[in-house]
Amino acid sequence: MLGSDNDQPQSMIVDGNGNLGVTGRTYSTNFPVSAGAYDNSSNGMGDMFVTVFNSNGTALVGSTYMGGSSDDGVNFNPGYAIYGGVKHNYGDDARTEIIVDPNGNWYVAGCTQSNNFPTLNPYQASNAGGQDAIVFQLNNTCSNLIWSTYLGGSLNDAAYVLSLDKNTQSTLYVGGGTESSNFPSTPGVINPAYQGGTVDGYLLKFDAITKALQAGTFIGTGLYDQVYGVQTDDSNHVYICGQTMGAFPVTPATVYSNPGSSQFVMKMNNNLASVIFSTVFGSGTTAFTNISPTAFLVDKCENIYVSGWGGPTSGSPGNTNGMPLTPNAIQSTTDGSDFYFIAFNKNAQSLLYGSYFGQNGLAPNGLGGEHVDGGTSRFDPNGVIYQAICANCGGVVGFPTQPTGVFSLSNPSPNCNLAALKIDFQLQNPEAVANFLGDSIGCVPFVVNFNNLSVSATNYSWDFGDGTAPVSQVSPTHTYTTAGNFTVKLIAFNPNGCNSSSDTTTLTIIVRNDSIQAGFSYVKIDSCGPYTVNFINTSTYNGGTPPSTSNFFWDFGDGTLHTGATPPQHSFPGQNTYTITLVMVDTNACKSPDSVQWVIDFNTSLVAAEFDMPDSICLPAFVNFLDQSTNATTWYWNFGDGNTANIANPSNQYVNVGVFDVLLIAGNPATCNKLDTAIHTIHVYPSPVADFSWFPNPPEPNTPLDFTNLSTGATRYLWDFGDGSTSTNKDEVHVYQKDGYYNVCLTAWNEYNCQDTVCKQVRGLVIPLVDVPTGFSPNGDGTNDIVYVKGYGIAKMTFRIFNRWGEKVFESTDKSYGWDGRYKGVIQEMEVYGYTLSVDFFDGTSTFKKGNITLLK
Repeated sequence: MLGSDNDQPQSMIVDGNGNLGVTGRTYSTNFPVSAGAYDNSSNGMGDMFVTVFNSNGTALVGSTYMGGSSDDGVNFNPGYAIYGGVKHNYGDDARTEIIVDPNGNWYVAGCTQSNNFPTLNPYQASNAGGQDAIVFQLNNTCSNLIWSTYLGGSLNDAAYVLSLDKNTQSTLYVGGGTESSNFPSTPGVINPAYQGGTVDGYLLKFDAITKALQAGTFIGTGLYDQVYGVQTDDSNHVYICGQTMGAFPVTPATVYSNPGSSQFVMKMNNNLASVIFSTVFGSGTTAFTNISPTAFLVDKCENIYVSGWGGPTSGSPGNTNGMPLTPNAIQSTTDGSDFYFIAFNKNAQSLLYGSYFGQNGLAPNGLGGEHVDGGTSRFDPNGVIYQAICANCGGVVGFPTQPTGVFSLSNPSPNCNLAALKIDFQLQNPEAVANFLGDSIGCVPFVVNFNNLSVSATNYSWDFGDGTAPVSQVSPTHTYTTAGNFTVKLIAFNPNGCNSSSDTTTLTIIVRNDSIQAGFSYVKIDSCGPYTVNFINTSTYNGGTPPSTSNFFWDFGDGTLHTGATPPQHSFPGQNTYTITLVMVDTNACKSPDSVQWVIDFNTSLVAAEFDMPDSICLPAFVNFLDQSTNATTWYWNFGDGNTANIANPSNQYVNVGVFDVLLIAGNPATCNKLDTAIHTIHVYPSPVADFSWFPNPPEPNTPLDFTNLSTGATRYLWDFGDGSTSTNKDEVHVYQKDGYYNVCLTAWNEYNCQDTVCKQVRGLVIPLVDVPTGFSPNGDGTNDIVYVKGYGIAKMTFRIFNRWGEKVFESTDKSYGWDGRYKGVIQEMEVYGYTLSVDFFDGTSTFKKGNITLLK
């Protein structure tokens, strides 16, 4: 909201639709106006403006200039520090007020120095001289002027404040200051004539419908007086507040007052003919005014509130020292340049509240006193002040901001900064108001968040109606654990209420424990196609039959849906697995919806025959058959040799050689195919017969045994002579080294890898004996090339050979390992060599021999 020159908002208010109306003055020729504005162009010098924003601040509802060819919206002089007459206080040049009527029309009060300010159906059609007060009325969109009038006499006059009566809002009161002795007044009022001095206050009463002047009175003494606030109560009494530097009347004697002070409050009847009470407050001097009033209220208890500020910045030599305070003051000290708040009870019989507010001390440059540059602040109807303050000038001394979470706790500027202050004086009767953040109907356990909207209350008591102890939280949360209808009682307390210290409101909470449970069963009608199923809905409501309010939604898992309690017989498209979902919904039940799922499988509806057995076997053939069928409940076996069986895992012995087809028929009457067949082939091969004999039998001492293979039908063999020696020859000669009986086995195989084994006990007759030949000829002719130890029954031996120099040229511990006449790879000379032989026999005896061996070539 700006133009290219100085623009100053001076007063604002919100209408019943949340639209914000703002009035002030502008020197801009391009101030934003709305389409269809009453006046869409600047009229010269300073103009008044009225601008209306929508409730979100995103668009203009209306905006218009309002003025003539001279300064409008300016009281006396726009310079802040230029005073005189009706401009008594710093900021008085910017005092205007905007209010709204029940139809959303805007009333504005202010000043004009123009002789051509627009008028319509005026009480006074022209400027009577100097500066005149003006009052006008615009429609909600600022497109039509409904009423406009000058108010003034031959000297300077100013209108500061407006108020409609509270009951019918059909009466409009206008207040301000006048230097004119011929300012409009009417007979029969409190002061029909100018009271003298530099300035008198005044109060005018208009019919808000016809705009006729019904009453007008001067307010004041023989010195300086002005009216800066006007209010009405529910009984149509009229209240004003303002400044005086004279002996303002104090009546009756019982009224609260600070005698000789320079601020006044007065109550009169609505005809402005009689004073009900009149009093003064302040520091007890009229040599200067203590505060410049900025807001005024009479609440529904007829308590009276005034806010204002004072100090060197005010333009008068006054200060805020010595103002009346109460023990509950927010701030009980002042640096002489602070804001001040005061409240009286009905008819000002006693002081209810008095407090300073501001920083403590001025900056070194002399700046720092809290003040306003013009405009109005407001109390809301509940006695809460919303005060705008030009504060913390110089930014050195701390301004009392609170609490921690506010927009800004400090002044980032080296100059003055805007402070916003809200104080709830809590002087009215408490009004208990509450609602829920969420639902008031729910299911056990039901958690309810209560929202306390009470006004003018200092403490609370919540009774949740379920037998639990009351709590004193502002906005508690409570959990209901049982079902029922509960009456919640909120009592709001305020010991300072004007005629009541408590108020009660009730809420109803409904807690339910209704439950639903979705369920169904099913019957397969045909598992082999077309795969049809009947579904039976078994869902319950509180354990019983669901009511008509219950709804059911079926999903058959094959892309088809059904809505209803009982679906028709359903055919599935093919052999597969399907997930069936039933959702039960009943808005009257707790924890709705509920769902259940079942899986129907058409994949296991076939019987498949299969078994495991060897591919081949040798006689004698005893075979175990392992069933590997799927879904089988009956079995029929035919082994191909005339034998059959009817168990899952049978056995069969084949007694003949041949090729046999084994048949299994697996059955299950519950499957689609009922029977299935598997056939495998088995080969039964003949086995050889192993047999042997030996000679001599009975044995002869130290004589090799000649084993003769007597097997039939065999192609390969394995001999095991029982002493660790084996052979694969058909026949074999074997020498035993130890006397004893041996288990000799012969295994025979045929071309089918069938085998037979025979074992017989054989005597090995061994008499311990050992000797060494006396010579050998290692000439490579294959005869007598190696000298061996000869003997029987040898368990362990050591055989050493030495040359003539006593050097050992050979050693052996195995009689099968002899000397080939070489030493270190070289054939030795033909000569006689000595030997030693140490032998341990298997029977425990031992012997030692030594002698000579001749190496011949």
